[in-house]
Amino acid sequence: MKSVLIVDDEPEIVDIVVEYFSDHKNVECFKAHSGKEALEILCDNRIDLVIVDWEMPKIPGRELILKISDINPNINFICMTGYIINNDLELAKQKVEFLKKPFDFHVLKSKVFKYLYL
Repeated sequence: MKSVLIVDDEPEIVDIVVEYFSDHKNVECFKAHSGKEALEILCDNRIDLVIVDWEMPKIPGRELILKISDINPNINFICMTGYIINNDLELAKQKVEFLKKPFDFHVLKSKVFKYLYL
């Protein structure tokens, strides 16, 4: 079983993504609505992939990605954003792929399975 952590301060987004993957029996989804909650879940569970929103209060996506990478450098990330992200040298060192909002769920699914089943 592979595990995905979905982090977004908008509960509707998290719920929609979790619902989309609910039919896949080999994928377990964890939900977090803040960076703090995501870090707590990460400490208690083995996570293979993190889908994270770029713009969140308190701990923005970029900062969360760097914190998680310090804890587990093997985790891959899909970052959901409505913003244009310029080249970021620190993030370039991490395994981060960006997904522009609004996104097509088929594109999200292909990116998720690419990382889960490398």
